[in-house]
Amino acid sequence: MGPNQVLIKTYTAEGAVTAGCAAVAGASVGKVKLPTGANASAFKGVFLHDAADGQPVAVMKYGLCQAKAAGAIADGAFVEIADAQGRFTTLASHTHIENTAGAYTQNATTGTLNARFCAGIADSAPAAANELFDLLLLPTRA
Repeated sequence: MGPNQVLIKTYTAEGAVTAGCAAVAGASVGKVKLPTGANASAFKGVFLHDAADGQPVAVMKYGLCQAKAAGAIADGAFVEIADAQGRFTTLASHTHIENTAGAYTQNATTGTLNARFCAGIADSAPAAANELFDLLLLPTRA
């Protein structure tokens, strides 16, 4: 299935940017850039085309678009920003370890799921890094 572009906004690229990669807020209002790492904050959407520093760039904020995978992702999986290249990966799962000691001590590990940012849902299944896949953009804090 091809893109279903619902909401697109034009920004100014801060540094060179790549189509299909995550866009995050730049240093000033109206600018976007590639993320500095995994699970970056200030997610704006997905770049729809390549752009050089200082050039206008269209960013898909909501809808179905082509995104670049950092590796295999299952169809239907929730995804997040994987790396500083702006690629996407399966959203890290929540972990919880029960305390099985005789005396109860509150020491459960819950991970950092509440601090993760879900970019959307994979609508196809990329098998390898740098493969494009359909991403239903539904940005939310997981």
